[in-house]
Amino acid sequence: MHRGRLLIRGASVFDGVNETLEQRDVLVEDDRIVDVSPQIDAVAEVFDATGKFLTPGFIDMHVHLWNLGWEVLPALVGNGVTTVRDLGTRWTIETLGVGGDARPVRQMQLDVLSGKVVGPNIIYSGPMLHQMNPLMRGNSAMMERIEYASGDPGSRPIESPEHAREVVRHLITEQGVGSLKIYESVTNPVSAAILEEASGRVPVTGHLGLTSSKFAMRQGIGGMEHLHQSPIRDIAPPHRQIDLDDWLAVPGYALTVLRAWAEVDLRGPEVEEWVRTLVDTGAFLDPTVTISSARPKPDDERRRLFPASFPLSTGGARRGSGDTRTFGGDEVTSRARANQRGLMRLIYEAGGDMLLGTDLLPGALPGWGYHAEMLAFQSRGVRPLDVMRAATSKAAKHLWRDDLGRVVAGKRADLVLLDRNPVADAANVESITHVVKDGVLYDSARLLAVAPVPSAVDDDRQRE
Repeated sequence: MHRGRLLIRGASVFDGVNETLEQRDVLVEDDRIVDVSPQIDAVAEVFDATGKFLTPGFIDMHVHLWNLGWEVLPALVGNGVTTVRDLGTRWTIETLGVGGDARPVRQMQLDVLSGKVVGPNIIYSGPMLHQMNPLMRGNSAMMERIEYASGDPGSRPIESPEHAREVVRHLITEQGVGSLKIYESVTNPVSAAILEEASGRVPVTGHLGLTSSKFAMRQGIGGMEHLHQSPIRDIAPPHRQIDLDDWLAVPGYALTVLRAWAEVDLRGPEVEEWVRTLVDTGAFLDPTVTISSARPKPDDERRRLFPASFPLSTGGARRGSGDTRTFGGDEVTSRARANQRGLMRLIYEAGGDMLLGTDLLPGALPGWGYHAEMLAFQSRGVRPLDVMRAATSKAAKHLWRDDLGRVVAGKRADLVLLDRNPVADAANVESITHVVKDGVLYDSARLLAVAPVPSAVDDDRQRE
Protein backbone atom coordinates (compact mmCIF):
# COMPACT_ATOMS: atom_id res chain seq x y z
CA MET A 1 0.00 0.00 0.00
CA HIS A 2 1.38 3.41 -0.95
CA ARG A 3 -0.16 6.63 0.24
CA GLY A 4 1.00 10.05 -0.78
CA ARG A 5 -0.60 12.90 -2.64
CA LEU A 6 -3.16 12.12 -5.29
CA LEU A 7 -4.77 14.74 -7.51
CA ILE A 8 -7.96 13.64 -9.26
CA ARG A 9 -8.47 16.16 -12.02
CA GLY A 10 -11.65 17.25 -13.77
CA ALA A 11 -14.34 14.87 -12.50
CA SER A 12 -18.00 15.83 -12.15
CA VAL A 13 -18.42 15.58 -8.39
CA PHE A 14 -21.44 14.43 -6.40
CA ASP A 15 -20.49 15.60 -2.94
CA GLY A 16 -22.92 13.31 -1.10
CA VAL A 17 -25.71 15.89 -0.77
CA ASN A 18 -26.17 18.35 -3.62
CA GLU A 19 -28.01 17.47 -6.82
CA THR A 20 -25.91 19.76 -9.00
CA LEU A 21 -22.67 18.11 -10.04
CA GLU A 22 -19.78 20.46 -10.70
CA GLN A 23 -16.47 19.79 -12.35
CA ARG A 24 -13.80 19.79 -9.66
CA ASP A 25 -10.27 18.76 -8.85
CA VAL A 26 -9.91 16.69 -5.68
CA LEU A 27 -6.61 16.63 -3.80
CA VAL A 28 -5.96 13.72 -1.47
CA GLU A 29 -3.07 13.51 0.98
CA ASP A 30 -2.49 10.25 2.82
CA ASP A 31 -6.02 9.05 3.72
CA ARG A 32 -7.80 12.44 3.71
CA ILE A 33 -9.33 14.85 1.23
CA VAL A 34 -7.46 18.13 1.64
CA ASP A 35 -9.02 20.26 -1.10
CA VAL A 36 -11.93 20.25 -3.54
CA SER A 37 -11.74 23.18 -5.97
CA PRO A 38 -12.34 24.12 -9.63
CA GLN A 39 -8.60 23.98 -10.28
CA ILE A 40 -5.80 22.76 -8.05
CA ASP A 41 -2.09 23.02 -8.76
CA ALA A 42 -0.12 20.66 -6.57
CA VAL A 43 2.83 18.32 -6.66
CA ALA A 44 1.04 14.97 -6.65
CA GLU A 45 0.28 11.86 -8.63
CA VAL A 46 -2.29 13.03 -11.16
CA PHE A 47 -5.25 10.97 -12.32
CA ASP A 48 -7.11 12.51 -15.24
CA ALA A 49 -10.82 12.02 -14.51
CA THR A 50 -12.12 14.27 -17.26
CA GLY A 51 -15.51 12.97 -18.36
CA LYS A 52 -15.88 10.78 -15.28
CA PHE A 53 -18.15 11.13 -12.26
CA LEU A 54 -16.90 11.05 -8.68
CA THR A 55 -18.91 10.20 -5.56
CA PRO A 56 -18.21 9.32 -1.93
CA GLY A 57 -17.60 5.64 -1.21
CA PHE A 58 -20.75 3.58 -0.63
CA ILE A 59 -21.76 2.28 2.79
CA ASP A 60 -23.43 -1.13 3.24
CA MET A 61 -25.37 -0.88 6.50
CA HIS A 62 -25.94 -4.62 6.97
CA VAL A 63 -23.41 -7.40 6.36
CA HIS A 64 -22.31 -10.57 8.17
CA LEU A 65 -18.60 -11.29 7.69
CA TRP A 66 -17.79 -13.91 10.33
CA ASN A 67 -18.48 -16.92 8.09
CA LEU A 68 -17.16 -15.41 4.84
CA GLY A 69 -13.65 -15.61 3.45
CA TRP A 70 -11.35 -12.62 2.98
CA GLU A 71 -12.07 -12.81 -0.78
CA VAL A 72 -15.20 -10.73 -0.26
CA LEU A 73 -13.19 -7.72 0.90
CA PRO A 74 -11.54 -6.57 -2.37
CA ALA A 75 -14.76 -7.40 -4.24
CA LEU A 76 -16.68 -5.01 -2.00
CA VAL A 77 -14.19 -2.21 -2.65
CA GLY A 78 -14.07 -2.96 -6.37
CA ASN A 79 -17.83 -2.39 -6.43
CA GLY A 80 -17.52 0.94 -4.61
CA VAL A 81 -18.45 -0.29 -1.11
CA THR A 82 -15.77 1.27 1.08
CA THR A 83 -17.50 0.91 4.48
CA VAL A 84 -19.59 -1.94 5.90
CA ARG A 85 -21.38 -2.41 9.19
CA ASP A 86 -21.14 -5.97 10.44
CA LEU A 87 -24.40 -6.73 12.24
CA GLY A 88 -23.86 -9.95 14.06
CA THR A 89 -21.27 -12.58 14.68
CA ARG A 90 -20.35 -15.35 17.00
CA TRP A 91 -18.40 -14.02 19.97
CA THR A 92 -16.99 -15.24 23.28
CA ILE A 93 -17.58 -13.12 26.37
CA GLU A 94 -17.22 -15.83 28.97
CA THR A 95 -17.89 -13.65 32.02
CA LEU A 96 -21.20 -12.53 30.58
CA GLY A 97 -22.28 -15.81 29.07
CA VAL A 98 -22.38 -14.60 25.47
CA GLY A 99 -20.71 -17.28 23.37
CA GLY A 100 -19.07 -17.63 20.00
CA ASP A 101 -15.98 -16.40 18.20
CA ALA A 102 -15.21 -12.87 17.02
CA ARG A 103 -11.80 -13.64 15.62
CA PRO A 104 -12.74 -13.92 11.91
CA VAL A 105 -14.14 -10.39 11.78
CA ARG A 106 -11.40 -8.98 14.01
CA GLN A 107 -8.83 -10.61 11.72
CA MET A 108 -10.46 -9.03 8.68
CA GLN A 109 -10.27 -5.63 10.37
CA LEU A 110 -6.60 -6.19 11.14
CA ASP A 111 -5.83 -7.39 7.62
CA VAL A 112 -7.46 -4.28 6.12
CA LEU A 113 -5.79 -1.87 8.54
CA SER A 114 -2.36 -3.45 8.04
CA GLY A 115 -2.68 -3.38 4.26
CA LYS A 116 -2.54 -7.16 3.94
CA VAL A 117 -5.74 -7.09 1.91
CA VAL A 118 -7.76 -4.37 0.17
CA GLY A 119 -11.04 -4.08 2.02
CA PRO A 120 -13.70 -1.71 3.34
CA ASN A 121 -13.77 0.00 6.71
CA ILE A 122 -15.44 -2.53 9.02
CA ILE A 123 -17.77 -1.23 11.73
CA TYR A 124 -18.22 -4.10 14.16
CA SER A 125 -21.37 -4.56 16.23
CA GLY A 126 -20.50 -7.59 18.33
CA PRO A 127 -23.01 -10.40 18.80
CA MET A 128 -26.64 -10.11 17.86
CA LEU A 129 -28.23 -9.36 21.22
CA HIS A 130 -30.96 -11.88 21.93
CA GLN A 131 -32.93 -12.80 25.00
CA MET A 132 -33.93 -15.78 27.10
CA ASN A 133 -37.71 -15.68 27.54
CA PRO A 134 -40.42 -18.03 28.82
CA LEU A 135 -41.14 -19.32 25.33
CA MET A 136 -37.56 -20.58 25.01
CA ARG A 137 -36.97 -22.10 28.45
CA GLY A 138 -37.09 -25.86 28.47
CA ASN A 139 -37.47 -26.12 24.69
CA SER A 140 -34.14 -27.48 23.51
CA ALA A 141 -35.22 -27.78 19.86
CA MET A 142 -36.25 -24.12 19.80
CA MET A 143 -33.03 -23.04 21.51
CA GLU A 144 -30.99 -24.87 18.89
CA ARG A 145 -32.87 -23.06 16.13
CA ILE A 146 -32.58 -19.69 17.86
CA GLU A 147 -28.84 -20.06 18.37
CA TYR A 148 -28.30 -21.04 14.73
CA ALA A 149 -30.43 -18.19 13.42
CA SER A 150 -28.74 -15.66 15.67
CA GLY A 151 -25.23 -16.59 14.62
CA ASP A 152 -24.22 -17.28 18.22
CA PRO A 153 -24.03 -21.10 18.54
CA GLY A 154 -23.75 -22.14 22.16
CA SER A 155 -24.52 -18.70 23.52
CA ARG A 156 -26.58 -17.90 26.57
CA PRO A 157 -29.16 -15.21 25.71
CA ILE A 158 -29.70 -12.12 27.85
CA GLU A 159 -31.79 -12.99 30.89
CA SER A 160 -32.90 -9.63 32.31
CA PRO A 161 -32.69 -5.86 31.81
CA GLU A 162 -29.84 -5.76 34.34
CA HIS A 163 -27.93 -8.39 32.40
CA ALA A 164 -28.57 -6.44 29.20
CA ARG A 165 -27.02 -3.30 30.66
CA GLU A 166 -23.98 -5.29 31.77
CA VAL A 167 -23.54 -6.81 28.32
CA VAL A 168 -23.85 -3.41 26.62
CA ARG A 169 -21.30 -1.81 28.97
CA HIS A 170 -18.86 -4.63 28.30
CA LEU A 171 -19.28 -4.49 24.54
CA ILE A 172 -18.75 -0.74 24.42
CA THR A 173 -16.03 -0.22 27.01
CA GLU A 174 -14.09 -3.49 26.77
CA GLN A 175 -14.63 -4.59 23.18
CA GLY A 176 -14.97 -1.23 21.46
CA VAL A 177 -17.94 -2.03 19.23
CA GLY A 178 -19.05 0.66 16.81
CA SER A 179 -22.75 -0.18 17.00
CA LEU A 180 -25.20 -2.70 18.47
CA LYS A 181 -28.01 -4.85 17.10
CA ILE A 182 -31.13 -5.96 18.96
CA TYR A 183 -32.34 -9.32 17.66
CA GLU A 184 -35.76 -10.91 17.28
CA SER A 185 -36.19 -12.62 20.66
CA VAL A 186 -35.66 -9.41 22.66
CA THR A 187 -38.76 -8.01 24.37
CA ASN A 188 -39.66 -4.38 25.13
CA PRO A 189 -38.15 -4.20 28.67
CA VAL A 190 -34.78 -5.62 27.60
CA SER A 191 -34.74 -3.42 24.47
CA ALA A 192 -35.36 -0.39 26.68
CA ALA A 193 -32.43 -1.36 28.91
CA ILE A 194 -30.11 -1.82 25.91
CA LEU A 195 -31.13 1.51 24.42
CA GLU A 196 -30.79 3.38 27.71
CA GLU A 197 -27.31 1.96 28.37
CA ALA A 198 -26.12 2.62 24.80
CA SER A 199 -27.66 6.11 24.57
CA GLY A 200 -25.15 8.63 23.23
CA ARG A 201 -22.39 6.03 23.08
CA VAL A 202 -23.01 3.93 19.95
CA PRO A 203 -25.87 3.74 17.43
CA VAL A 204 -28.29 0.84 17.87
CA THR A 205 -30.36 -0.91 15.23
CA GLY A 206 -32.73 -3.85 15.46
CA HIS A 207 -33.95 -6.88 13.58
CA LEU A 208 -37.11 -6.76 15.65
CA GLY A 209 -39.54 -9.53 16.45
CA LEU A 210 -40.87 -9.46 20.01
CA THR A 211 -40.03 -5.79 20.47
CA SER A 212 -42.54 -3.29 19.08
CA SER A 213 -40.84 -1.09 16.50
CA LYS A 214 -42.86 1.95 17.62
CA PHE A 215 -41.76 1.32 21.21
CA ALA A 216 -38.12 0.97 20.11
CA MET A 217 -38.24 4.18 18.06
CA ARG A 218 -39.70 6.10 20.99
CA GLN A 219 -36.97 4.68 23.22
CA GLY A 220 -34.31 6.01 20.86
CA ILE A 221 -33.35 3.16 18.53
CA GLY A 222 -31.48 4.47 15.52
CA GLY A 223 -32.87 2.14 12.92
CA MET A 224 -34.59 -1.11 12.01
CA GLU A 225 -33.53 -3.94 9.75
CA HIS A 226 -35.69 -5.84 7.24
CA LEU A 227 -38.89 -4.34 5.87
CA HIS A 228 -40.59 -7.74 5.92
CA GLN A 229 -40.33 -8.25 9.65
CA SER A 230 -39.41 -5.30 11.89
CA PRO A 231 -42.51 -3.10 11.27
CA ILE A 232 -45.20 -5.77 10.95
CA ARG A 233 -46.10 -6.16 14.62
CA ASP A 234 -47.18 -2.50 14.67
CA ILE A 235 -48.82 -2.12 11.26
CA ALA A 236 -50.75 -5.38 10.96
CA PRO A 237 -54.53 -4.84 10.71
CA PRO A 238 -56.52 -5.63 13.88
CA HIS A 239 -57.70 -9.02 12.63
CA ARG A 240 -54.11 -10.01 11.77
CA GLN A 241 -52.44 -8.91 14.99
CA ILE A 242 -49.39 -11.01 15.86
CA ASP A 243 -49.44 -12.71 19.26
CA LEU A 244 -47.18 -11.20 21.91
CA ASP A 245 -45.03 -14.35 22.03
CA ASP A 246 -45.11 -15.12 18.28
CA TRP A 247 -41.79 -14.73 16.48
CA LEU A 248 -39.30 -16.45 14.14
CA ALA A 249 -38.79 -19.56 16.31
CA VAL A 250 -42.52 -20.33 16.46
CA PRO A 251 -43.76 -22.74 13.76
CA GLY A 252 -45.94 -20.96 11.23
CA TYR A 253 -44.60 -17.50 12.03
CA ALA A 254 -43.47 -16.85 8.43
CA LEU A 255 -46.98 -17.51 7.17
CA THR A 256 -48.45 -15.32 9.91
CA VAL A 257 -46.23 -12.43 8.82
CA LEU A 258 -46.95 -12.96 5.13
CA ARG A 259 -50.71 -12.96 5.66
CA ALA A 260 -50.50 -9.86 7.82
CA TRP A 261 -48.54 -8.05 5.10
CA ALA A 262 -51.05 -9.11 2.48
CA GLU A 263 -53.81 -7.36 4.42
CA VAL A 264 -51.96 -4.27 5.66
CA ASP A 265 -54.07 -1.15 5.09
CA LEU A 266 -51.66 1.46 3.78
CA ARG A 267 -54.27 4.16 4.42
CA GLY A 268 -55.11 2.87 7.88
CA PRO A 269 -54.27 4.44 11.26
CA GLU A 270 -51.68 1.78 12.10
CA VAL A 271 -49.52 2.63 9.10
CA GLU A 272 -50.06 6.37 9.45
CA GLU A 273 -48.91 6.33 13.08
CA TRP A 274 -45.92 4.12 12.29
CA VAL A 275 -44.65 6.33 9.46
CA ARG A 276 -45.17 9.46 11.58
CA THR A 277 -43.19 7.86 14.43
CA LEU A 278 -40.32 6.98 12.08
CA VAL A 279 -40.13 10.52 10.75
CA ASP A 280 -40.59 12.26 14.11
CA THR A 281 -37.95 10.19 15.92
CA GLY A 282 -35.42 10.37 13.09
CA ALA A 283 -35.01 6.59 12.91
CA PHE A 284 -34.32 4.81 9.64
CA LEU A 285 -35.46 1.63 7.93
CA ASP A 286 -32.97 -0.64 6.18
CA PRO A 287 -35.42 -2.69 4.08
CA THR A 288 -32.93 -5.24 2.62
CA VAL A 289 -35.22 -5.59 -0.40
CA THR A 290 -32.95 -7.92 -2.38
CA ILE A 291 -32.06 -10.19 0.52
CA SER A 292 -32.73 -13.33 -1.57
CA SER A 293 -33.13 -12.27 -5.18
CA ALA A 294 -29.55 -11.02 -5.64
CA ARG A 295 -28.10 -14.52 -5.36
CA PRO A 296 -25.99 -15.67 -8.32
CA LYS A 297 -26.98 -18.55 -10.55
CA PRO A 298 -24.79 -21.68 -10.38
CA ASP A 299 -23.10 -20.84 -13.70
CA ASP A 300 -22.29 -17.23 -12.75
CA GLU A 301 -18.58 -16.70 -13.47
CA ARG A 302 -18.24 -14.37 -10.48
CA ARG A 303 -18.77 -17.27 -8.10
CA ARG A 304 -15.21 -18.37 -8.88
CA LEU A 305 -13.94 -15.32 -7.01
CA PHE A 306 -14.99 -16.73 -3.66
CA PRO A 307 -13.77 -20.27 -2.98
CA ALA A 308 -13.88 -19.77 0.79
CA SER A 309 -16.90 -17.53 0.87
CA PHE A 310 -19.62 -19.90 -0.30
CA PRO A 311 -19.77 -22.70 2.27
CA LEU A 312 -23.57 -22.78 2.07
CA SER A 313 -25.97 -23.24 -0.82
CA THR A 314 -25.78 -20.52 -3.46
CA GLY A 315 -29.12 -21.28 -5.03
CA GLY A 316 -32.56 -19.90 -4.23
CA ALA A 317 -33.59 -17.95 -1.17
CA ARG A 318 -31.62 -17.75 2.05
CA ARG A 319 -32.25 -20.13 4.92
CA GLY A 320 -35.37 -19.23 6.84
CA SER A 321 -37.04 -17.07 4.22
CA GLY A 322 -38.30 -19.93 2.07
CA ASP A 323 -40.40 -19.64 -1.07
CA THR A 324 -43.49 -17.90 0.24
CA ARG A 325 -45.56 -19.23 -2.64
CA THR A 326 -45.32 -22.74 -1.19
CA PHE A 327 -47.42 -21.79 1.83
CA GLY A 328 -49.03 -18.46 1.05
CA GLY A 329 -50.03 -18.79 -2.55
CA ASP A 330 -49.19 -16.44 -5.40
CA GLU A 331 -52.05 -14.04 -4.62
CA VAL A 332 -51.11 -13.61 -0.95
CA THR A 333 -47.45 -13.19 -1.83
CA SER A 334 -48.26 -10.65 -4.53
CA ARG A 335 -50.41 -8.55 -2.18
CA ALA A 336 -47.77 -8.70 0.56
CA ARG A 337 -45.05 -7.52 -1.80
CA ALA A 338 -47.25 -4.75 -3.17
CA ASN A 339 -47.91 -3.49 0.36
CA GLN A 340 -44.21 -3.58 1.19
CA ARG A 341 -43.50 -1.49 -1.89
CA GLY A 342 -46.31 0.83 -0.83
CA LEU A 343 -44.88 1.31 2.65
CA MET A 344 -41.51 2.25 1.17
CA ARG A 345 -43.23 4.86 -1.00
CA LEU A 346 -45.07 6.28 2.03
CA ILE A 347 -41.84 6.54 4.03
CA TYR A 348 -40.11 8.25 1.13
CA GLU A 349 -42.95 10.69 0.48
CA ALA A 350 -43.08 11.56 4.20
CA GLY A 351 -39.36 12.38 4.24
CA GLY A 352 -38.30 9.36 6.29
CA ASP A 353 -34.85 7.83 5.95
CA MET A 354 -34.28 4.48 4.26
CA LEU A 355 -30.73 3.14 3.99
CA LEU A 356 -29.04 0.46 1.91
CA GLY A 357 -28.07 -2.88 3.39
CA THR A 358 -27.64 -6.28 1.78
CA ASP A 359 -27.53 -8.70 4.74
CA LEU A 360 -24.43 -10.11 3.03
CA LEU A 361 -24.18 -13.82 3.83
CA PRO A 362 -22.66 -16.87 2.12
CA GLY A 363 -24.15 -17.27 -1.32
CA ALA A 364 -24.55 -13.58 -2.14
CA LEU A 365 -22.25 -11.57 -4.39
CA PRO A 366 -20.46 -8.87 -2.36
CA GLY A 367 -20.87 -5.42 -3.86
CA TRP A 368 -22.95 -6.55 -6.82
CA GLY A 369 -25.78 -7.22 -4.37
CA TYR A 370 -25.40 -3.66 -3.14
CA HIS A 371 -25.92 -2.39 -6.68
CA ALA A 372 -29.06 -4.55 -6.90
CA GLU A 373 -30.35 -2.95 -3.69
CA MET A 374 -29.79 0.51 -5.16
CA LEU A 375 -31.79 -0.45 -8.24
CA ALA A 376 -34.56 -1.87 -6.04
CA PHE A 377 -34.85 1.48 -4.26
CA GLN A 378 -35.07 3.28 -7.60
CA SER A 379 -37.72 0.87 -8.89
CA ARG A 380 -39.82 1.71 -5.82
CA GLY A 381 -39.90 5.40 -6.67
CA VAL A 382 -36.80 6.67 -4.87
CA ARG A 383 -35.03 9.24 -7.02
CA PRO A 384 -31.47 8.31 -8.03
CA LEU A 385 -30.24 11.40 -6.14
CA ASP A 386 -31.81 10.09 -2.95
CA VAL A 387 -30.49 6.58 -3.57
CA MET A 388 -27.01 8.10 -3.72
CA ARG A 389 -27.62 10.17 -0.58
CA ALA A 390 -28.77 7.02 1.21
CA ALA A 391 -25.61 5.22 0.08
CA THR A 392 -23.29 7.95 1.31
CA SER A 393 -24.06 10.95 3.51
CA LYS A 394 -27.24 9.65 5.14
CA ALA A 395 -25.64 6.33 6.01
CA ALA A 396 -22.67 8.15 7.54
CA LYS A 397 -25.04 10.32 9.60
CA HIS A 398 -26.81 7.30 11.06
CA LEU A 399 -23.48 5.63 11.83
CA TRP A 400 -22.42 8.80 13.68
CA ARG A 401 -19.39 9.02 11.37
CA ASP A 402 -18.65 12.60 10.40
CA ASP A 403 -15.52 11.48 8.52
CA LEU A 404 -17.46 9.53 5.89
CA GLY A 405 -20.03 10.06 3.16
CA ARG A 406 -18.99 13.43 1.71
CA VAL A 407 -16.53 14.77 -0.85
CA VAL A 408 -15.30 17.78 1.10
CA ALA A 409 -12.00 18.73 2.66
CA GLY A 410 -11.23 16.90 5.89
CA LYS A 411 -13.23 13.77 5.12
CA ARG A 412 -11.78 10.34 4.62
CA ALA A 413 -10.53 9.75 1.08
CA ASP A 414 -12.96 6.96 0.15
CA LEU A 415 -14.19 7.76 -3.35
CA VAL A 416 -15.78 6.12 -6.39
CA LEU A 417 -15.12 7.02 -10.03
CA LEU A 418 -17.62 6.09 -12.75
CA ASP A 419 -18.04 6.52 -16.49
CA ARG A 420 -21.73 7.40 -16.17
CA ASN A 421 -23.70 9.59 -13.80
CA PRO A 422 -25.33 7.61 -10.93
CA VAL A 423 -27.32 10.65 -9.85
CA ALA A 424 -29.16 10.45 -13.19
CA ASP A 425 -29.78 6.70 -12.98
CA ALA A 426 -28.80 4.28 -10.21
CA ALA A 427 -28.09 1.65 -12.88
CA ASN A 428 -25.00 3.67 -13.75
CA VAL A 429 -23.22 2.31 -10.68
CA GLU A 430 -22.33 -0.59 -12.96
CA SER A 431 -19.89 1.79 -14.73
CA ILE A 432 -17.39 2.04 -11.84
CA THR A 433 -13.84 2.23 -13.17
CA HIS A 434 -11.75 3.16 -10.12
CA VAL A 435 -12.10 3.35 -6.36
CA VAL A 436 -10.05 5.35 -3.86
CA LYS A 437 -9.85 3.66 -0.47
CA ASP A 438 -8.01 5.46 2.32
CA GLY A 439 -6.28 7.63 -0.27
CA VAL A 440 -5.06 4.79 -2.49
CA LEU A 441 -6.34 4.56 -6.08
CA TYR A 442 -7.42 1.12 -7.31
CA ASP A 443 -8.49 -0.09 -10.72
CA SER A 444 -11.90 -1.66 -10.11
CA ALA A 445 -11.46 -4.25 -12.88
CA ARG A 446 -8.31 -5.56 -11.22
CA LEU A 447 -10.07 -6.01 -7.89
CA LEU A 448 -12.95 -7.84 -9.58
CA ALA A 449 -11.02 -9.89 -12.13
CA VAL A 450 -12.12 -13.52 -12.45
CA ALA A 451 -9.30 -15.96 -13.21
CA PRO A 452 -9.98 -18.04 -16.33
CA VAL A 453 -10.39 -21.78 -16.11
CA PRO A 454 -7.33 -23.49 -17.71
CA SER A 455 -8.16 -25.17 -21.01
CA ALA A 456 -7.30 -28.75 -21.87
CA VAL A 457 -4.50 -27.44 -24.10
CA ASP A 458 -3.04 -25.52 -21.15
CA ASP A 459 -3.21 -28.66 -19.04
CA ASP A 460 -1.30 -30.60 -21.71
CA ARG A 461 1.37 -27.91 -21.85
CA GLN A 462 1.77 -27.97 -18.09
CA ARG A 463 2.29 -31.73 -18.17
CA GLU A 464 5.02 -31.27 -20.76
